[in-house]
Amino acid sequence: MYRSIPLTASIAALAVIACSRSDRESRVTAPPTSTPTATPHPLPAKQHEKAASGPAWWGWLRHFTRPTRAAGVTPLDEVPDSTWFTNRNGVRPLSPESIRKGPGPHAAPRDGATWTVIGMKQTGVALGLRARDEAGDTFFLKFDPKGHDEVETGADVVVQRLLFAAGYNVPENDVVYLTREGLSLASDAKQPLRDADIDALLARAAREPDGRYRALASRFIPGKPIGGIAPLGTREGDPNDHIAHEDRRDMRGFYALAAWVNHTDMKLANTAESWIPDGADATRGHVVHYLLDFGKALGAMSRIEKRLDPGFAYFEEAQRMIVKQAATGAEPPWAGIGPFPELRGLGWIESERFDPATWKCNYRWIPFEKADRFDKLWGARLVASFTPPQIEAAVQAARYSEPRTAEYLTRVLVERQRKVLDRLFRGVAPLERFEVRGGALCFVDLWKRHALGGPEAIYRMADQVARATPDGSVCFERPPAEPVGEIRVERAGHHIPTVAVHVAGSRVTAIERR
Repeated sequence: MYRSIPLTASIAALAVIACSRSDRESRVTAPPTSTPTATPHPLPAKQHEKAASGPAWWGWLRHFTRPTRAAGVTPLDEVPDSTWFTNRNGVRPLSPESIRKGPGPHAAPRDGATWTVIGMKQTGVALGLRARDEAGDTFFLKFDPKGHDEVETGADVVVQRLLFAAGYNVPENDVVYLTREGLSLASDAKQPLRDADIDALLARAAREPDGRYRALASRFIPGKPIGGIAPLGTREGDPNDHIAHEDRRDMRGFYALAAWVNHTDMKLANTAESWIPDGADATRGHVVHYLLDFGKALGAMSRIEKRLDPGFAYFEEAQRMIVKQAATGAEPPWAGIGPFPELRGLGWIESERFDPATWKCNYRWIPFEKADRFDKLWGARLVASFTPPQIEAAVQAARYSEPRTAEYLTRVLVERQRKVLDRLFRGVAPLERFEVRGGALCFVDLWKRHALGGPEAIYRMADQVARATPDGSVCFERPPAEPVGEIRVERAGHHIPTVAVHVAGSRVTAIERR
């Protein structure tokens, strides 16, 4: 069950909502912390997926809702560690090797291992089995569809590695190679199984020239599964879930990362929540929130379904645009894209026509709908945290057999990264890492650090003027005379709102982005 806004209350509020669409937002909450201790609680009820999909009336109500700032944000405009998100690359950069290896304490299953099949994948449309490895651990084994070798398995691993490094909870996913002879039926399977069922599934799967099958081995998430992340409201029975999901900064800001990797298949079914029992009392525990199933990202959906609209329009919009094109000749926004390189494992992904400011997933995801320029800035800062070697390491984890596929995908991800920064750093001052250092107030201008171009900026605070070093570092000689200093960034041709910096002694206590 989920707690959400009652429809009657929403209608009654429309008159109030229509009266105020102010864009002045500031929020001060708890300071950054390590992962907080979640309050233990009994196992929540597993929600019905239909009830957790979000009210049907959101589609029209969104036109009347007042913009509100995200919650779950610290005084320094950061997201604290939680059971939803853990600050990683944006705070403490991971080594390329750590990104290549991915999350979790376990080693990847070995190629050629034997697997005991305990069931067929029962959700989604991907070709999959549930199986135990030689150590007795349970996995989903997902296969590429015939004719699309390495496309879905590769996309899933690349995106999973990047999102893990960014800070999100994801399953442990790795590419493995196996044989038909290495798959045996479990004697204790709860689901009736026959060898013919496995043969029928593998007949639809891509097969290597040497007869092996390539699979994505996705280790079962620990704990008790209790459904997916509802896009609206909070989970009933979880005292730690006190911020409406559509208002969480880590859920709204995910827009920027989803756009970067073209993860258009964002929906409740591609998320998971798991209740982890407490070590001292197995009847009490806490909920951890996961993102999963990235096999349709990186243009995989476009290639497999022969569609160019993912990322350019919601599915229902795309259908109307296609009808309109047939009737009037009006071209949709994806017209003229391609052709794409015919490389093994490569989805239909490009950077030239990619626009992060107008990107859309297949269906409306309420946290993305409510994301404002501040949420998108936070997400873009995560995207900015990745270096080309780190991106290359995520691509290497996919084990593409064609080197040109890895080269193309790495290059396109770097190009799309730059577009995310160029578009989502506009309309807000992309300043971060505020601190008082050696008696000076210092920060970093990400626009300068990433060499996004344009005239050199001048930074003003009261009577002080500063300029950035080549790496984007900026320092005023002294903190503001008042408790709050207003920083103005002047760059010709750009309107950049100010940033208010709160200082107490030798410490920056809060920032407010205008």
